Amino acid sequence: MSYGFAVSNDLGRKVIDETHSLHVVVPATVTKEHLQFSEPYGVGWRWYERVGVRITYVRPYKGLEPPMVFMRGNGSHPSTYASDWTRNIGPSWYNELRYQHLGGPGRWTGAFIGAVMYTGFSYSATPPAKQYSGWDLRSYFMVAGTAVDPGPDGYGTVVYDAAGRVVFNSNDNFVEVTGYSNDWQYRGRNEYGAEYIELWENPGVVVPSASGHWVSLLPFGRYRRYNGETATVFPSNVTRSYSPHVCVIGGRSGSPFHLPLLTVKTKLPLSYTYP
Repeated sequence: MSYGFAVSNDLGRKVIDETHSLHVVVPATVTKEHLQFSEPYGVGWRWYERVGVRITYVRPYKGLEPPMVFMRGNGSHPSTYASDWTRNIGPSWYNELRYQHLGGPGRWTGAFIGAVMYTGFSYSATPPAKQYSGWDLRSYFMVAGTAVDPGPDGYGTVVYDAAGRVVFNSNDNFVEVTGYSNDWQYRGRNEYGAEYIELWENPGVVVPSASGHWVSLLPFGRYRRYNGETATVFPSNVTRSYSPHVCVIGGRSGSPFHLPLLTVKTKLPLSYTYP
């Protein structure tokens, strides 16, 4: 360190200096979204509803990597049913919670988080009654990162780097890591067409129910197993029964894989806007 001042923890590791920014809640406006749609199927239509939230950052997030997405750790989950984890899993959003970042490196503008729920088959093109339009998931999610613009003014301490960028502002809403994932445990598999779908659980992660605690959302994607095989991972029931679950498609080995997961708590209550 050559500029400002440094703070170290009890392990002797620097936690604040000109190069160590802390994770801070990204200020945002969160809106509710709902969409009903159908797909042709035989002589009729299959009907679906997409329920989600759109998080729009107050100012673009400047990091090269997008900020982390978290879900409120209250032991429930708004996407799918505990006994229904094999239903409609495939190259779709059906019954699975997914998210995508909006914008691009250096200028992330927000994120969309949602799930598509299958609501039934009909011979009529007239939409059936909506089943999930009353869902309001806005308070379930937040984002946090290190490349956040300076926080609100007030009494406290501000640390700048040599270029005049704020590294630390004591008025920011910091997130503190309270836990991380252990090894995922194999819970069985079902056959789905030509593929096998495995259910994995991480009982080592306890998601606290107290206000202010959050668990990181797992990105859908392809991951390398320990035996070298590539597996497709679908996040499912991320916090149901206080224990994260994921579904895995690819091969039939049951070989473990590495998928990090964090639980955090915020220093202050969330101050998002929910129009």
